[in-house]
Amino acid sequence: MKYLLEFENKKYSTYDFIETFYKLGLQKGDTLCVHTELFNFGFPLLSRNEFL
Repeated sequence: MKYLLEFENKKYSTYDFIETFYKLGLQKGDTLCVHTELFNFGFPLLSRNEFL
């Protein structure tokens, strides 16, 4: 598991994002719009190339 972001001393991984999407009711085939300022959610823990 890779951690993507850190905010207020808590690290967030891909699992955290998937779990949140599940709780929001997103399902396979749904369209998700991701804002270009994703890093407003926290400090990036991966290099740009790893993150993209």
